[in-house]
Amino acid sequence: MTDFYLIKKGFNGRKEKYFGRFFETTNRGDSKDIAVSTLARKLGMPKTDTTLGNRAKERRMEEICRTAIEKGVVAIASTESTVAEYGLEFWDFNGRRITLANRKKPGSIGKGYADDMRQKFRDHIMPKLPKDCRLAEVNSSLVNRIQDELVAEGNLSNGTIEKAMRSLTGLMNDAQRKDLVQHKVYVDKIDVTPEKERGILTMSEIAAMTKALIDEEQQKKRDDTARLAIAVGMTTGMREGEIRALKAQDIMIVNDEDSILMVDESYSDTEKGYKCPKGKRRREVVCPTVVAKALLDRAALNPHKEQSGDIVFWSGRKSRSTGMYDKPVSKSGILGMFYHALELIGIDEKKREARNLVFHGLRHSYTSQIRGRVDDTITRLVVGHQNERTTDGYTHVEYDMLKPVAERNRQIYAEISAVPADATDCTE
Repeated sequence: MTDFYLIKKGFNGRKEKYFGRFFETTNRGDSKDIAVSTLARKLGMPKTDTTLGNRAKERRMEEICRTAIEKGVVAIASTESTVAEYGLEFWDFNGRRITLANRKKPGSIGKGYADDMRQKFRDHIMPKLPKDCRLAEVNSSLVNRIQDELVAEGNLSNGTIEKAMRSLTGLMNDAQRKDLVQHKVYVDKIDVTPEKERGILTMSEIAAMTKALIDEEQQKKRDDTARLAIAVGMTTGMREGEIRALKAQDIMIVNDEDSILMVDESYSDTEKGYKCPKGKRRREVVCPTVVAKALLDRAALNPHKEQSGDIVFWSGRKSRSTGMYDKPVSKSGILGMFYHALELIGIDEKKREARNLVFHGLRHSYTSQIRGRVDDTITRLVVGHQNERTTDGYTHVEYDMLKPVAERNRQIYAEISAVPADATDCTE
């Protein structure tokens, strides 16, 4: 049972302020202080009338504190949990916190993200915590000591360490917002710049890949999945998961030259389903109509529409989890096709790894092609880079705004669809 008593605190010579000191009757030593004015604000109750006498004011403040306990605004019991227990529950995708968050804002916390943060908290933070460490015992000094130890060990990249620290500071800051602890923790910033930048392909290399894939299609060695996926990535900048989630209903042909693709979902193999795209916002991209029609043709060939709907990049394999043909081609499948296309133009595994070439590099290649040719604001809208100052006001992008992008996309497609004069120089 939670109980309380009033205390007064002075702040650097300023007027004293009343606090409720809350504690569990079974453990009076575990307590926390909350300003009565803060409780009144959270409860929507009027502040104490300053004209009242001291005893009347105290009775009024006691009433506010009792109401806070009754309404569940004060939750001392949760501070009895250790940081380890609290953290594992905090990052549990099926736990109460994330379930409520996703009900309030569907898709706000993905399973892949939650599982990743829980794993980092469990494997990298928990072993560094003092035994039976409680929330109230975590401060900035302890947080920075943990980070320093992880850095000194040299087993993890700075990016992984930064995520691990976020798994701790995230739950602590949430606990502070909920008045479970009365302090905020801070951690020193570390450089998380990737040691190796994502490699990009030249236009002649992509053109050579396209030609080689067309040759294989004509020889009946493979279908057009790889070529179309590369074409979409190279003419829209869409991410791999967004391309795999594309459906026929997302494709709108505007005219003979340009079409619009709606990007409102991404497919995650980790979460085994569709989720919001990165940034949690739908966006629209333009692509050449010749590509859009090829995508619609591919969706129409899906022999398992009753199970998978009108997925463009449908898979011919049954899902292991459902036993149905209800999922798009896998991420590993897309990557395998991409790597095969690289090998066709002489970029073997050793060269690919040296240049750090992955499917996502098409997005970087595309962005490099439109930067400087299209207004930066439109570029950010199209590729889905978040910048609050320029994108918050947009929920829909008119085709007229995208015409400069559409023109450049048609040029890109024309270049990568043409046979290069000499494909042998693509691997130099």
